[in-house]
Amino acid sequence: MGNSRPEFKELDVWIVEVLVRRLQEKGSVITYSDLAKEVKSEKDCPPINPHVSFNHPLGRIQKACFEVDVPCIPVMVVGKTGMKPGTGFVAAYKEIHPEQGDEDEKAIAKKEWERVRECRNWQPLLDYYGIELEFIAPKNYKIERIAEESYKESSKIVEKISKEIARNPEARKRCLELKGTSCVVCGFDSESLYGIPGVIHVHHLKPLSEELKTRGEVITDPVKDLVPVCPNCHALIHSKGSRNECYSIEEAKAIIN
Repeated sequence: MGNSRPEFKELDVWIVEVLVRRLQEKGSVITYSDLAKEVKSEKDCPPINPHVSFNHPLGRIQKACFEVDVPCIPVMVVGKTGMKPGTGFVAAYKEIHPEQGDEDEKAIAKKEWERVRECRNWQPLLDYYGIELEFIAPKNYKIERIAEESYKESSKIVEKISKEIARNPEARKRCLELKGTSCVVCGFDSESLYGIPGVIHVHHLKPLSEELKTRGEVITDPVKDLVPVCPNCHALIHSKGSRNECYSIEEAKAIIN
């Protein structure tokens, strides 16, 4: 495979976003037809033929998953009959992982689906495609039921999803190299506190959503445009209300102080 970056198109980005959201909200597989409906609903694009439109995009996404070292998320796209991945999935998987040899197709799909369900860090893939989403793992409903039995006042659970824009993982990496991994708002440093380095987000000082819609690509300057912030302060910055409006770094500092 080498280190070449696989080609991806707009449909690839849409598919990855729908699949990650599906994992985040339901933790379940999705049929080709439901994937087509969700992409159409979220992106207001022309109708998608689920029988032919996803073959090449899913193959490209498989290669991208391998490149950024995350489980193969296309395994969660299944046919309605048999609820298993399309025939092209295992063929592409064996091409990327020749060490699998003659392993049974069903076993490969099952093993990879388990890896996808257990994965808690999809940020490399989201960053690769420039998707404005921070993955939050599905809730543990068994634990929640126990909590509801013990604490009846917790009858409603509200889940908040903060958003992070990182058009290019290299820009994020360069920002952290230049500015360190301490939060610019509160000074949090995961290595000094927990002994675990790099628990840090990168915040884009200028919202990119509208620019990305109209221009498709934006040049990011790691020095001028990006700053390291901890997950809590990042959520605070994006809590102003409007999708494209955030608290400034100085406003966030004033709030916590």
